[in-house]
Amino acid sequence: MNNTTATRTADIPRRFIVFWLLSLMIPGVILMLLRGSILGYATSALGYLVAVFAPAPVWLLIGFLQYRLLRPYLRTGLWWLLATFVGGILGMFVGGPAMVLMMPQGEVLVLSSQSTPEWMFAQFPLLPAAFGGAIAAAILGLSQALSLGQGFRRGLLWFCTSVLSGALAAVCGGIAHLAYARTMSELNPAAVEGNPAMQTIIALSIAMAVGMIVYGLLTGLIMRWILVRRT
Repeated sequence: MNNTTATRTADIPRRFIVFWLLSLMIPGVILMLLRGSILGYATSALGYLVAVFAPAPVWLLIGFLQYRLLRPYLRTGLWWLLATFVGGILGMFVGGPAMVLMMPQGEVLVLSSQSTPEWMFAQFPLLPAAFGGAIAAAILGLSQALSLGQGFRRGLLWFCTSVLSGALAAVCGGIAHLAYARTMSELNPAAVEGNPAMQTIIALSIAMAVGMIVYGLLTGLIMRWILVRRT
């Protein structure tokens, strides 16, 4: 690595963490707005199928934004883009079912109207949420660690950070989702009954925003630590 790159690596600004957080949060909220709109207004199996594959372009966007952010510091930035795209999609397809398989056929909070999307008010058991989030993040983290090019120890650190962050993000996002749903059902049930699709969009967006803040802050701090010590 030349002296210019070494200097830039050593002087990585603290706002790097903010940009890292935004590279996750903005695409994540876009995804939930898109998926919430599809789920809220879907009337056919095609709509639900589109919702399943909606994350693909979003993970590509996340990979591209992080590639641009890491490019001054890592020669393997382009591999990071590919690893994030592939790992993110695979993680979602595996982590989601893993969480559902661990969920009991439990309690559901239902409003009086049958038009209310009951899944929106389903309980979020913390252990299944954490397990599903950890599995998804483990696949993503492993893919990214292999592309990081910073040796075994730092790759392992990134993998473990991703797993822990994914578990915490899933739990925090689930709690935020359920808190909003319960609050709306108690304070303004008419809003949910009158426009369940909009409430679905809002609930999913809140859950994603909270989860991405947790995941982005933890992984951003560790990524900056790795890059600073790269020299």
